[in-house]
Amino acid sequence: MRSARVGIEAKSLDAGPIKSSERFPKRALGLTKMLSGFVRAAKTSDISDGTMTSVAVEGEEVLIACVGGKYYAIHNKCSHQGGGLDQGELLADRCEVMCPLHDACFDLRSGEPTAEPARIPVKVYAVRVVGDDILLGPAGS
Repeated sequence: MRSARVGIEAKSLDAGPIKSSERFPKRALGLTKMLSGFVRAAKTSDISDGTMTSVAVEGEEVLIACVGGKYYAIHNKCSHQGGGLDQGELLADRCEVMCPLHDACFDLRSGEPTAEPARIPVKVYAVRVVGDDILLGPAGS
């Protein structure tokens, strides 16, 4: 399923202390500076079940997908050649997204590539839903 871009710029939101207990592969692609706290990124009403979109978070593109009523967020660029994952296909039955350029697939839960040619994972972000707001934060929060 192809998605439409949502023109949302994330805004800072004080959501309390952030835990940093989870580590990611050093080579994972994503934001060059990690989010320091949770930011409001989208509304649940903008991303229905079985759809995905990209949002700007602190100047970077992040893909948000809704699968089975749960929201996932990963870096929006394929680690193979930088294709916009939001322009690819959401494989809801596998909780994956397929890059539109060369059909590389990534697990939305872990960012790990599940189909070549991609071999490097993409960064995954913590997601919280508060009311209608989707908040994104550093992984492991």
